[in-house]
Amino acid sequence: MSENTGLFYELTDETIEVCGHILHRIRALKDINGHVHAGDLGGFVESTENLDASHGAWVFDDACVFGDACVFDRANVCDSAWVSGSACVFDDAYVYGDAWVYTRARVYGDARVYGDAYVYGDARVGGDAWVDGCAEVCGSARILGTDHIGGTTRIDGDVEVCEEES
Repeated sequence: MSENTGLFYELTDETIEVCGHILHRIRALKDINGHVHAGDLGGFVESTENLDASHGAWVFDDACVFGDACVFDRANVCDSAWVSGSACVFDDAYVYGDAWVYTRARVYGDARVYGDAYVYGDARVGGDAWVDGCAEVCGSARILGTDHIGGTTRIDGDVEVCEEES
């Protein structure tokens, strides 16, 4: 297949099927963000619309990005994490471990979502917030600032958790 995507990466012929979507492993065509070198294999995307590597964003390992989901700016999705639906990960955010970000969720700023955490619905995780463990952030919840949501915590509904940085 080897579809060229703006000279940053290409879609390889290596594919997997996830939830009825055919995803392609990516390969860097040039050095990206100081951590990815030309020829390095990345994770899996359904289409070139899922990843904009022009500013350093990347999908690593066996991570999957599919549907109308997008990863851009300097964001990274790593390990076995999934980003799907219409979810977006951007700025300097990281999604890793076995975390899932889906539906219309947004992860941005320097936020981290990892472990077995889920962020979904219209939820937003931004600033320096961290969501980990088996935590869930869903509905219209907003986790902002320097907050850490972990363990088996579930934040749902029209809730804003915001601790200002000092």
